Amino acid sequence: MTAVSANQASPESPATCARPGFSQAEDLPPDRVEVVGDLGSVELFVGHTLHVYAEGRLMTYPAAEADDPLRNEQDHFLACVRDRSRTPALNLEQALAGLRLADAAIESLRLGREVILPP
Repeated sequence: MTAVSANQASPESPATCARPGFSQAEDLPPDRVEVVGDLGSVELFVGHTLHVYAEGRLMTYPAAEADDPLRNEQDHFLACVRDRSRTPALNLEQALAGLRLADAAIESLRLGREVILPP
């Protein structure tokens, strides 16, 4: 089982707001995305930290330096296709699972509640 919960901070509802997007105000709590599965969970506080809970351990990672993720993805894809100098970062099954999680996060924002994904 996998559950996805996404929260967006807003002045009207600091804990949860069912609208897609991200807050930028400094006095609001950070936007948060949480994914819980059978083997652990991941909790992202946008612009702050990433918490990974797995195998009874908590691993915390700081926010990454800003860059251009779309450009990085395109460069990687072109290197895989043009001259085969890179191997794909994900296989098709992993890519589809990522898209399902992203869709569930958007649905969670829209509905204002946790979304459960089928196995």
